[in-house]
Amino acid sequence: RFAAGIAEIERRGYTVKCPLDPTEFYGRYDHGFASASPAARADALMALVDDEEVDTILTVRGAYGTLDILPLLDFERIRSAKKAITGCSDVTALLLQCAARAQIPAIHGPTLGSSFADSTAQVEASESVDALLAVLTDPDYRVEQSCK
Repeated sequence: RFAAGIAEIERRGYTVKCPLDPTEFYGRYDHGFASASPAARADALMALVDDEEVDTILTVRGAYGTLDILPLLDFERIRSAKKAITGCSDVTALLLQCAARAQIPAIHGPTLGSSFADSTAQVEASESVDALLAVLTDPDYRVEQSCK
């Protein structure tokens, strides 16, 4: 799913930077259900925040572990970087803190390992990715809702 998500982002013309391999501990429980230690995950996020070539931050997945990194983050640096961050599920805790403490756009939306990975096979996933990319790249984009 990680590789499929990256392939989809690249197919759409974007470059991916991932400062740690979220699959390194897959199937093991070295860090509980998380992909690395809290310090490694916080450092990886801050590396993306500090990287001037990175325009937005997209999480790989939700699940568990966000609460462990919140005390390790520098919200002043996050505020200064002014980068949108997108995720869902457990990442909601990070999104709320980023919106409140760093005053940056925090989007509860598709992740790399879900909608991006599924977008070539599922119409709904593709529409979700299209909408996210429009929100991030088109200042005139407005979400249109229809009830059926």
